[in-house]
Amino acid sequence: MTPSTAPGRPREPNEQYAATRKGNKVFIHVLKPAGNTLSLKAIPGRAIQQAGIIGGAAVKTETAGNELRIHLPASPAALPYVIELTLDGNTAQLPIL
Repeated sequence: MTPSTAPGRPREPNEQYAATRKGNKVFIHVLKPAGNTLSLKAIPGRAIQQAGIIGGAAVKTETAGNELRIHLPASPAALPYVIELTLDGNTAQLPIL
């Protein structure tokens, strides 16, 4: 099993972010954003009910076609930080995107 196919990791990690999941939540670990928006592949078959920085403010998300955009705060307290996405169902069966 390679790191990109490990259970609990719904996204391929890169320099900007890494992701984990548990239950109905996806956690986006923001490491080194390249701007004020993270663009990822949309999460198939699930809707985002709530999105926010753990211990901080809500963040805006939008899905257009096959793309999920997460609007990051202009000045977060510190890097790295974690965005928690609460979905409308369990994430265990979602494919790695």
